[in-house]
Amino acid sequence: VFQSGDVESLSDAIRPWVQAQTVPPDVQRACRDLIKRFWNPTYQRRAIERAVLGYPANDLFDAEEDRVHVK
Repeated sequence: VFQSGDVESLSDAIRPWVQAQTVPPDVQRACRDLIKRFWNPTYQRRAIERAVLGYPANDLFDAEEDRVHVK
């Protein structure tokens, strides 16, 4: 389990990913889903607009997370 702020813990968490020969399909899918959600023109435009207005970056992420998890 990665301990925030601990460089050795981060290294230990990353090492298996770097050494892996393949990435499991569910991990590939989860990575693609995150890219589609947050690295698209609409989301980036909103993030830039909010940054110019002085809002913190995590506000937009938190709002997006809330929107996705509300059924």
